[in-house]
Amino acid sequence: MNGKHIMALVIGSLASGCSFPHAIPTDSLQNRLNDLAREKPTPPQDIRLAMCYQISEPKDVEAATFLCPDCGRKTRHPGERAPGDRATQAERDRFRYQSHIPYLIELWKDTRKPIADLEPFAARYGLKVSVDSTDLCAHCRHTDPRQNRYLYLVITQADGRIVRTPLSCHNISLLKRFLQSKDWAEDRDSENSTLRDYLGKIETILGIKAAP
Repeated sequence: MNGKHIMALVIGSLASGCSFPHAIPTDSLQNRLNDLAREKPTPPQDIRLAMCYQISEPKDVEAATFLCPDCGRKTRHPGERAPGDRATQAERDRFRYQSHIPYLIELWKDTRKPIADLEPFAARYGLKVSVDSTDLCAHCRHTDPRQNRYLYLVITQADGRIVRTPLSCHNISLLKRFLQSKDWAEDRDSENSTLRDYLGKIETILGIKAAP
């Protein structure tokens, strides 16, 4: 069968009303996003959550050390005792800032491999993926040390444009699934949600909007 015969079959199939059950992701980043936008979102589930819970008391925060991947120097974040009933607001704020740091350091460690796994898929579309961890480094930090620290997922587009969003394992997973998935309808998570249900978040991570 030559090329003309194949083309005739394709045209004949389209003319007869035949179509694929769902969109086949294309090679263009924008086209992939448009394909995803055309998918039908998952119907909302009726989930009832218990409303009874107890607020836990704050616990002491242990000291933590961060090795900066940019400058190679260590920053030791001191431990902090949980504020008592007579603590001032400033003391409570300080504790809140400090209690967040060990979690961020663990998040940074936990996302290093997922980021490395994501990189080859991102490179196919001219994207560079990195993490901005400067808030955890006393030498590189450019924010007020009295404010909360954050980690950011940084996407550099092929044209040099940079998009920064809060770092999370979920965001990394969404981006990897979006870039490598071959079937939007079958790609479901533990909540039975498809990627189409996260279209807005994926658009935010990439800094690109699907065509209306």
